[in-house]
Amino acid sequence: MLLASAAVALPLQAGAPADAAVAAACASSTAIYGVSANGDLREWLDAAPASPGAVAQVAAVQRPAMGGFAKLIAGGSGVLYAVDTTGRLFWYRHLGSASGVPTWDPASGQEIGHGWSIFNRIVTGGDGTLYGIDAAGQLRWYHLNGYLTSGGRFAAGAGAVVGTGWGTLVHIVAGGLGTLYLTDSAGKLRWYHHDGWLTGRAVWRPGSGAIVGTGWTFPTLVSAGGGILLGAAADGSVRWYNHLGVLDGTVRWAVGTGTALTGISLTGFANVTVDPMSCSPLDHADLVAVRTVAAEMIAGRGLAATQYTCLNDVVAKESSWRWNAGSVAGAYGIPQAQPGSKMASNGVDWQTNPVTQINWMLDYIAARYSTPCGAWAYWQAHGYY
Repeated sequence: MLLASAAVALPLQAGAPADAAVAAACASSTAIYGVSANGDLREWLDAAPASPGAVAQVAAVQRPAMGGFAKLIAGGSGVLYAVDTTGRLFWYRHLGSASGVPTWDPASGQEIGHGWSIFNRIVTGGDGTLYGIDAAGQLRWYHLNGYLTSGGRFAAGAGAVVGTGWGTLVHIVAGGLGTLYLTDSAGKLRWYHHDGWLTGRAVWRPGSGAIVGTGWTFPTLVSAGGGILLGAAADGSVRWYNHLGVLDGTVRWAVGTGTALTGISLTGFANVTVDPMSCSPLDHADLVAVRTVAAEMIAGRGLAATQYTCLNDVVAKESSWRWNAGSVAGAYGIPQAQPGSKMASNGVDWQTNPVTQINWMLDYIAARYSTPCGAWAYWQAHGYY
């Protein structure tokens, strides 16, 4: 779904005015993986992914004999997906990803799918979402429920075509919450936002396809999420970029964009991949941004915009969009789930992640009232939902 848009040129060193703000909220470290020539999985840790600086290579080999895979894709929270030459998809989880300790989930190596050799490119959007681009240029969507365990199962609708015309790209990486970045053979960096990233619906944000940079000819491009992009040159050097327009596609880049990282060289490494959930594009304290994401999630479910209005009415009464409203043991979070632990069915980060909470709320409403407007009508009659 390559959508036309107005071209905005951005030189490699961020020719657009740099913004002093750093939008991404990042974890304490980012895991960068690469497979060495002898097949060992090696790791680097970036202790400050939201800004350019030094990166430290972990001394210990994180896992041997990983060189036989055709593709290796980090899925977040230590999860790694590996595709072998016959198209089998395997699940791994590196429990020591944040510290560089070679400790793995005992179930690592579990086969969770087959037929993945049809894809020229595979990228994870985080939270269990995977995209594959086949030989016909179709972008296909998958969502692995329970992706943090080897027992995860693909959601209904897995394999849905959500876009066409994606066969000419060079790189595809994810920015989080439905944002995708593409580069083409001319070095143009394009921004897309898939509102249906949690549902598999082919719903895309207006403006998708916007050119947010030029000169992006890196042999390797990876993303830490939240607009943090790392480009590796042919000499193995790595440059850091922070796209502040990750959620809206505007051409805004942070100060320091284009800076070379120190302490890392990717020369001789294959299947380089980065934890795509290290950084989030969403500031949890920015209630306007949280409401905007909720509206996108409504659209991603194929619901009319009026349904967001009803959702907003319910949430305004329950929590005023505060992810930490209430108490964990009682009614908690944006939806005021009681107890809050009910939301664990939608993610282990239910206590702190507004997106997980909103997704749970929409699932609950769909099962009980069909639509947010149905929930709001009930709330008006009874004072709760």
